[in-house]
Amino acid sequence: MYPHQEPYRQNFSSSFQRDFDMVRLLGRGSFGVIFEVKSKEDGYRYAIKRITLPNEEESRVRVMREVITLANCKHPNIVRYIQSWTETPPPGWQEEQDRQQNERWKEEKRKQKEERGQEEERGQEEEYTYSTGTNEIPTSSDCEESVSADSQSNHGNNDEPKDGKNNCKELMPMASKPLQNKVYVYIQMEVCFKFNLRTLLKPGKLKFRDYDIPSFFHQIVDAVDYIHSKSLIHRDLKPMNIFISKCGLIKVGDFGLVTGMADKPNMITNDETCSSSSRSHHTQGVGTTPYMSPEQLRGLPYNHKVDIYSLGLIFFELLVYFGTDMERSKTLRSLRDGVYPDKFAEEHPQEYSLLRGMLSATPGERPAIEDVKEQINEILKIPSDVEMMLRWGMAFDRLRAGKYW
Repeated sequence: MYPHQEPYRQNFSSSFQRDFDMVRLLGRGSFGVIFEVKSKEDGYRYAIKRITLPNEEESRVRVMREVITLANCKHPNIVRYIQSWTETPPPGWQEEQDRQQNERWKEEKRKQKEERGQEEERGQEEEYTYSTGTNEIPTSSDCEESVSADSQSNHGNNDEPKDGKNNCKELMPMASKPLQNKVYVYIQMEVCFKFNLRTLLKPGKLKFRDYDIPSFFHQIVDAVDYIHSKSLIHRDLKPMNIFISKCGLIKVGDFGLVTGMADKPNMITNDETCSSSSRSHHTQGVGTTPYMSPEQLRGLPYNHKVDIYSLGLIFFELLVYFGTDMERSKTLRSLRDGVYPDKFAEEHPQEYSLLRGMLSATPGERPAIEDVKEQINEILKIPSDVEMMLRWGMAFDRLRAGKYW
């Protein structure tokens, strides 16, 4: 560090540190890290996404688009935006703060292990806890990689974090990292319960979920309907981006990839067929491979029908129980080729008819979200709100006790 930088570092005041207490690291978002925090003003807990604003203009636009999108989306099934702000700390300041926070979490983890060891010696059962020490804030270079124009973390690949753990690297010594001026964008949102749809659909777990399929899917469809009504495309719908509150309320999140339907000149509209002759800028590196539409995988232009395809895969996954991850992967791959499990069409005739359209390789043959909503109303009966609240109150008590794991 240069001597003239020291006063600046000492005088810098972070709004994030001033207004919030860190609770735990929730993981990586589209372009940064997400923390659970407790407000010093009102005592409530929130989720705050911290994004390292990239140097590339295209990536900067993408980041700010997420902020604008969240601010304008107000729906009970969309993760709620609270506020956003930017901070420009002195070079190396944020890296040092992250290093200190990681050290605190490591110490907490060490103490927890010692306490668990003592409990086991006394023959006591270990309870399910939310450990802040299991995660570490990734290095600044990790975050910068996730905001590059051509790659985003957890997008465009087949690998998903297992069991909710974050595969984040440990902070490197500051001396080995170049000191640069960086701008951080903070987005404050409502905090969702720890569980997402992917957690509840883990192979071999939660056989009781048949009861919850109607309510879950109706809410997901409502969220997508709202997104499309705003002339937006999510582009990365998947179980990991769909959160579930304690009362069974669905929240669709991770809007890092949301885009306007007409924000590019070559964007296809009116269900015209995708072709390489009208290649759009909305192409490679967008979405998560297992849930991407054929046109996304092939790098072709696309429209809002990509969300319908992803929605179809999610609907199918809600209907079919998988015993292993291998079985799930093979079945979803076969589904892309139009091959359904034995007796699926016989046991789920209405669902099969709807899925055939939603998972069509031709975007123009897929139904609009309004048509999906109409057919779902005929296929799936929704439990009452009281039934759902009672159901999920008991279910989450069991989940927290580890009885479904």
